[in-house]
Amino acid sequence: MQPFETRQSRNGRPGTLDQPPAREDQFETGNQKAPSPDFRPALFAAYRDLSTLRHDFPLVLGWQRGEAVVRPLSELINEALRAIAPPGANGERLRCEVLTLEENVRGRAAPNTRQRLSDAWKSAEEEVLPASGETGRNELRADLAKAGAALPTDGDLVACDANATADVVIHLWRGAESRKARAFLRRIDRLIHRLRNLLKADAMRTPGAWTPESLQRTMGGAFTDAFDFEAMGKAVRSVTCRDRLPEKRRQRITEALSVLRSQKLFHPDDLSFSDYLFDRYENAIEAHEARLDEIATLLRAIGVAELEINNWYRESVHDGVLKEFNRHSLTPDQLSQFPCPLIVLREVPDADCLARIVKTVASGHPMKVVLVNDDLAESSNLATELASMAIGLNDVFVLQAAASSLGRIAETLSRGLGAERPAFFSFYSGCATHTPLAPPYLLAAAATESRVFPTFSFDPTGREWADQFALAGNPRPEQRWVAHPFTYETDGHQRVSEEVAFTPIDFIGCNRRYDARFETLSSANWTDDMIPASEFIDLPDHERTGRRPYILAVDERNRLWRRIPDEELLRVAAGYSRKWRRLQELGGIHNSHARQLLERERSRWEEANKTAAPPAPETAGNADIDNGATAEARPETGRPASDEPFIETSRCTSCEECIKINNRLFAYNENKQAFIADLNAGTYADLVRAAENCQVSIIHPGQPKNPNEPDLDTLIERAKPFL
Repeated sequence: MQPFETRQSRNGRPGTLDQPPAREDQFETGNQKAPSPDFRPALFAAYRDLSTLRHDFPLVLGWQRGEAVVRPLSELINEALRAIAPPGANGERLRCEVLTLEENVRGRAAPNTRQRLSDAWKSAEEEVLPASGETGRNELRADLAKAGAALPTDGDLVACDANATADVVIHLWRGAESRKARAFLRRIDRLIHRLRNLLKADAMRTPGAWTPESLQRTMGGAFTDAFDFEAMGKAVRSVTCRDRLPEKRRQRITEALSVLRSQKLFHPDDLSFSDYLFDRYENAIEAHEARLDEIATLLRAIGVAELEINNWYRESVHDGVLKEFNRHSLTPDQLSQFPCPLIVLREVPDADCLARIVKTVASGHPMKVVLVNDDLAESSNLATELASMAIGLNDVFVLQAAASSLGRIAETLSRGLGAERPAFFSFYSGCATHTPLAPPYLLAAAATESRVFPTFSFDPTGREWADQFALAGNPRPEQRWVAHPFTYETDGHQRVSEEVAFTPIDFIGCNRRYDARFETLSSANWTDDMIPASEFIDLPDHERTGRRPYILAVDERNRLWRRIPDEELLRVAAGYSRKWRRLQELGGIHNSHARQLLERERSRWEEANKTAAPPAPETAGNADIDNGATAEARPETGRPASDEPFIETSRCTSCEECIKINNRLFAYNENKQAFIADLNAGTYADLVRAAENCQVSIIHPGQPKNPNEPDLDTLIERAKPFL
């Protein structure tokens, strides 16, 4: 059996994936030979070569209006096209040119290398231009230059590799610390300026400041004969010298000014904050402890400066308070004013190190701890628990996500890095050395999709739990498993379509070290007692008897197989299922307390209405609703045989043009790609306008359904380029 595979090809159009050749070394499975065990989940069949697909990588690490930003390249291209390409067919040529160049730029974002977007753009132009021919070269050069100038930002291109997560985190952390440093330095500069004015004004009250010579210099040569500067000096000295600052106050101001001028915690000319970046927890703690005395001294000087500037300093009150103020007096709020150490750990800490991290974070020190995990093997399950443990500390910002989500969670990540409190971040990079069957981006996304490494965040600044905890970033968070349509061809050349769920077992099946825990069967050995693992995982023990769970997989020749996991893998998958269920409840999804309350209220209502007329018999539709069944709209993915309108959903760039026209006629699927949701919710004019405004011309209006719609002849003529 072979899956039908439709995907976005290099020119942005749907195409069929090439079939890879079979390997020579084979092993026996069932009654026929199969290739070596390079099996991958069946849903991976359409993603063998990510270089031909537009996705969230590469990312661009740039700066906009002084703020650090992380933007997917595809998002920047879409924004540029919206600015320069007219909607509809008129801009299609320009869009195709720019999308072709984007593919070239995407290919230059190689793993473990960094290149500026502007440099990659210029190199891609030089490669694309010769292929355009002599006549169109100048026009193409002008178009590409216009698009390059319209890009919202420049920055480093980052592929989804082992260093991507750390690069993104450090970039956003430096942005947050730079913002804090600019505000702090402005405050210090204002204090220095006002303290200097106090001392300058005091110096003007000394006898030497009012000599006849100094007064004459102040007034200028034009008034030499107009004033008696000797008499003027005597008069001024008799008044001003009585109002000098007390010596003790002048000394306090001088000392505070000296501390403010010499502070080294913020370097105005160096905002890289390299001294605050660590890859070992012990080094971070040691450096942090060494700075506490300097921080206390600077805060004491700031306190003196602000009191003296406002003439609020009272020696009987403040002398004792400031004398006692030291490193042990520092509060988390005071520490948060200074650079927060960033600790990026590439290995799961041992129990002793973990205990020290938890102790430091719990104490309120505003450190940012980042764990980047490359492997989600069973021996490293602690990595998936650390973020959940950190939530229990109540005052710690927590974020867990896979590297594939970095572009979408950048705002949340930046908020956590800039928070005036401790923060803990747990990431999965997808770069395990034992999983060569898929690229890191796909493995990272699969970890989230399978519920093995779900995305969640906890922000303690929210007023209520619903404002603090969020499951945003997970596909279809209301469901236990994420399912996708899957179509394959049987041995009898019949087309079969079904919904295939992606479970923890599918994710584990990406890892070759667990091949021995699967029994792999060809279609000739499929039996009726087999059920999908997504259904089997949550069955009680008494219902599992006589049933065999399986996942679907494809080999290198794109043939379909069933893989039977062993009991240990089923136990692990059940554990992930329970953890996901708990996260759902924390996120307010299928909350058991709410369900029990609803059931109690329903029982009370039924008890109070026993004497009322019996309800009408349930229809099939009502029964479906009561049983929790939902009818989910499915996006159109291919050209229909009739003249029905349709959208090439797989090519959608999420420009929102159609949604703005009619958000009931058009909708987004879970990948934020458009499809026709309700044809009866709009007019033929809406379809035609959407087709004309579409950035990539993927909306096809078909033929009108209402023969009485106004201006139909004109609309049909306008629709012809998009049929």
